[in-house]
Amino acid sequence: MNENIGINIKELRQKAGMTQNILADKLGVSFQSVSRWERGEGYPDITLLPMIAAIFDVTIDSLFGISTNEVDKRIEEFYNCRRKGYDHKQLIETAHNICRDFPKKREPKYILFDLLSAPPSDEKERNEGIKLGYELINSATSADDWRKTVVIGDMIAILPDEELEDFIAEYTHDRSLDAMLITRYRRQKDDKKFLKQYAKALYSELWSFFNCFHLPLLGMLKQEERKPHCEFKMKILNALTQFDRDPLSVLGDGEVDIFTLWRIQWGTLMAAFTNNEEESIKMISEALTLFDKIRSFPENTPLETRNPLFAPIKIYVEHNSDKGYTGLFPEITSIGASGIDSEFIKYNLETPFFDWLKDNEEFKEIIKRLS
Repeated sequence: MNENIGINIKELRQKAGMTQNILADKLGVSFQSVSRWERGEGYPDITLLPMIAAIFDVTIDSLFGISTNEVDKRIEEFYNCRRKGYDHKQLIETAHNICRDFPKKREPKYILFDLLSAPPSDEKERNEGIKLGYELINSATSADDWRKTVVIGDMIAILPDEELEDFIAEYTHDRSLDAMLITRYRRQKDDKKFLKQYAKALYSELWSFFNCFHLPLLGMLKQEERKPHCEFKMKILNALTQFDRDPLSVLGDGEVDIFTLWRIQWGTLMAAFTNNEEESIKMISEALTLFDKIRSFPENTPLETRNPLFAPIKIYVEHNSDKGYTGLFPEITSIGASGIDSEFIKYNLETPFFDWLKDNEEFKEIIKRLS
């Protein structure tokens, strides 16, 4: 166990104005035990750690002297490795190391699971991913709801046939909740709740359509299929926002609404397949114009849409500087929060899809601006 834990407990106890006797009473141990911990002559039983953390209102990681900043720094190093083009096995090894060093943190485990459950993982890696997936699902808290949903979806993709039916029966019943509530409100003739639940369910499906596996999917498509695919999604976005003057416009009418995140994402990706530098730079610039508008909005600004079908949905702007987000959109569906930041846009632009544009000076300036 970390040798600093006793020092950290002592500092927290003194800061709280608590004696060794009081802390010992709260934990059901002798004050001599607390004294030994603080002198570095022993460690608290691992089962006491959650109670100690709760008493001082800190995380278990902070008892060990692990700051959130340290974890975030290591995670950022992982994403830097990905941007540098590390191969799949190198990325898995990097994620393994972070999980080993921060065993209580969930975010590194989600990163590792994403790698193990995705191509080109081999059978051994997929089996490890399945084991980790069960761990993440069964230990998920309410704060992990949307992550749990994503893990369940990935598990369905990689489980062997003989396990699939039992897994679906045990873990996917909640996915029918929207349909059951829609039926309930329709039978009750509660039009307001019916329309809101319907909009919520439809928005959840659209979230999956526009966000899940977009880069792997583009990688699997043939070169000549990629541009039509991106254009197809942009046409749908313009139809959803009821902007019909130019079905392929990234900027649209320049207004920010509940679909703007997806417009930014697919606007930048569509720019990769124009084979026209001027046209591509224009698309990327329009996407960044929308991104700058998001950043200019005050915290908790409600975003709406003029599409009456989605009128019941409200999504709010959140600026989360601690996590590096310059604009995060928590939304009301079961999918959870949708977010985008400058690093996400830069990551899209640094994929091999944009290799043909990398010598363009305007493109270089855009990358520099996002760095």
